[in-house]
Amino acid sequence: MEKGLIVRDPWIEMLLSGFKTWEIRSKPTSIRGKIGLIKSGTKKIFGEINIIDCVEIPVTDFNRYFEFHHVQDISSFGYSKIFAWVMQNPIRYAEPKPYIHRPGCVVWVNFKDNRGQSEGDTKHVS
Repeated sequence: MEKGLIVRDPWIEMLLSGFKTWEIRSKPTSIRGKIGLIKSGTKKIFGEINIIDCVEIPVTDFNRYFEFHHVQDISSFGYSKIFAWVMQNPIRYAEPKPYIHRPGCVVWVNFKDNRGQSEGDTKHVS
């Protein structure tokens, strides 16, 4: 696992439980495979999950897919485009694992070199 995604609560808990399978973002991702899930503000990896796809969701169809993303109201975020990062096979760690969090990491953390390089900022709601 080379990368970790920073996700706010309660969304990270929903992903780790498998209740939520779409992470909603304003930009697409080309990353696929196993990633760490980092709870925002903790500097700890709480588990891992696989990104298997990324699909653009028309704003007009967003509510139709509620069962996958569980976001009540997307309109207040002002997204011009909405992307669903499709995820599966969550694993919750028995004990969260600390990592070195470098300044500037707001979406992705690079575990490969553990320098925590930011790999682009994207707005996110979940």
